[in-house]
Amino acid sequence: MKRKLPTTLTTVTTFSKILAVFIFFIFIFSAFQEGMEYQRKIDSIKQMPVVTLMPTQSPQEAQTLVISDTDNGKTEQVHQGDRIVVQLKDTLNWNINISPGNILQASPDGVFYMHPTQGRYKAVNTGTLKLSGTGKEGCSAGSGMMCAEYLLSFQTTIIVR
Repeated sequence: MKRKLPTTLTTVTTFSKILAVFIFFIFIFSAFQEGMEYQRKIDSIKQMPVVTLMPTQSPQEAQTLVISDTDNGKTEQVHQGDRIVVQLKDTLNWNINISPGNILQASPDGVFYMHPTQGRYKAVNTGTLKLSGTGKEGCSAGSGMMCAEYLLSFQTTIIVR
């Protein structure tokens, strides 16, 4: 035996037609609004930049190493790109030897030095080099004074990494 619903619930009236049309449009409108909200969320996710953090080494600032005639027997370490400044006593005539010559580049800043006892270099290649010098006091010829002849020498090892 089938149960039948009361006729008050199954009768189509003007009110039931208006209510059906109202619910139909409300459903369409709310679905449209939900779709718009969903699209806004999707767009905001797409616009967020993806940031990937990767550990990197910060570029090392060029250091300056000053070499003088008092650095005899020392071993210094510098990095490629560092500057090496040679500052020797101006009262001596110096003979400077850098061996091998392909590790340093002379006067990287374009400065011309009047005294051969001063010089600026830049470490351009890795390796080990010997910087040596001998200095002899200069005497002016015909001064009639006795000149004390003495030599001052030094040798410094520089390791460029």
